[in-house]
Amino acid sequence: MSHNAQTLRMPVDGSMRRAARVLEMEGYTVNPGDDNQLWGDKGPHGACIMCNAAPGGLTQVNIVVATGDAQTADAAQREAEKLQRRMEELARDRGFDRRR
Repeated sequence: MSHNAQTLRMPVDGSMRRAARVLEMEGYTVNPGDDNQLWGDKGPHGACIMCNAAPGGLTQVNIVVATGDAQTADAAQREAEKLQRRMEELARDRGFDRRR
């Protein structure tokens, strides 16, 4: 299991829209969770992206990935890093919300 965290300069709703897109982009089937979390499945991997309000209009994003992939010990970490990179890319994309 792997856990990555990051802080994004945007409100929670914008982060949640990006989280759904990130899971899709990485090939996960997206399943809604509670108001501030999404779940995704892809083969042996299960991911959860949680977005929580932080002071100053920021959002704390937690990405947790578990895997049943016995081929390599760091499969969950690699998946979490991919999801985190995608979140960072979409956070920089100022036109994202206009295109959705």
